[in-house]
Amino acid sequence: MKQYIYASNRYKRFFAKSITGIKFMRSLHVQAIDNASIIIEPDTHRFGVFDAKGALVQDSLQLRNKIVQRAPKFISPTKILDIEAVYIGTLEDHFGHFLLEHTNRLYPVLHIKYKHMKYVILNNRNLPKVSDFVYEFLQILGINESDIFIINDNVKIKRLYIPPVAFEIPNKSSSAFCKTFDAAAAYAQPAHRIKKVYVSRERLSERATFGEQQIRQLFERNGFTVIYPEQLSLYEQICYMKHCKCLAGIAGSALHLSLFMPKGSKVIQIKRNKLLADNASTQYLLCKTKHCDFVLVDCACEILPTHHWSEFPQIIGSTKYLKQFLRDCQFNYTAQDLSCDKSIRKKYRHAFRAKGGFIRYQIKRTLVYVLPHMMPTKRYKNRMRRWLNTHL
Repeated sequence: MKQYIYASNRYKRFFAKSITGIKFMRSLHVQAIDNASIIIEPDTHRFGVFDAKGALVQDSLQLRNKIVQRAPKFISPTKILDIEAVYIGTLEDHFGHFLLEHTNRLYPVLHIKYKHMKYVILNNRNLPKVSDFVYEFLQILGINESDIFIINDNVKIKRLYIPPVAFEIPNKSSSAFCKTFDAAAAYAQPAHRIKKVYVSRERLSERATFGEQQIRQLFERNGFTVIYPEQLSLYEQICYMKHCKCLAGIAGSALHLSLFMPKGSKVIQIKRNKLLADNASTQYLLCKTKHCDFVLVDCACEILPTHHWSEFPQIIGSTKYLKQFLRDCQFNYTAQDLSCDKSIRKKYRHAFRAKGGFIRYQIKRTLVYVLPHMMPTKRYKNRMRRWLNTHL
């Protein structure tokens, strides 16, 4: 794969550092645990699987460069399920995180040994319902809804197969991970063979990015078909990706649809925030897993810089990096296409004030920077950051 970064030298150094240490797992051994106990702590959201002797099965924990949840305390369950089942992790209602972190145990479904077994998913966060895309994706892979057990409390299972994760943010992946998405793409039968797709955030109910219309129109005039993923079923999204050779869009979950694209394609990610921290390394890892080229274009035009995941509004527009990208890729455009729309800037400033304005922004940014550094371990630093981002 190739990578092209249209951004400042400072960001290029940051990005280069963020992708060091990428590892590809060669062998993934599925464990068979007899009389396995699934334990869920509803108050702490901790979960885990224990063997017949009450020992924790480490591969049952959710990973992200570290253990996200600590293991719960073992309590022998009174409820028993007399089934053989495959453990596929926890329930998720966020589409992007579902694709990356809650499909990474599904590769056994491609093997005949596990094809007609039951599948268990842990609802450790007490989500009120299962998102449609969860059942839809499992059905595409040949798993019927009647074979899925949503586990809400402690239970013992006659035999449980536990696959280790095949993908881990930020720097671990495997060929087994992308084979699941290749199988889903093979199932799709689109009525079209669209080669270039732009995924837009304009119709999101929240966190839409100001100024995207100008960028979207540039791509649309240069042969890209525009789609709004949140308005399509998962199957329809896969159909658009099956023959797509070039996927473009603003950084976010929609670009993770590149997992359904053919090998050797290209992903163009538009950076929407001025601070260095973003999700580019994650998208790069997906591209590397799928053997796709990765292109990043910095189009952030923020007055006050934010992180990728910020609740404050973000704005993109014409930058010198965008102009360089357009020249290198031989896009057709005019000076008017890149002109600054003052009405968009006005709406952006109004939205920023509605979120509390400069004072709240500065207080939050200061506390998020200072308080975590006072914590004794990395685990507590990350907990403090999450708490501040949730409550401030």
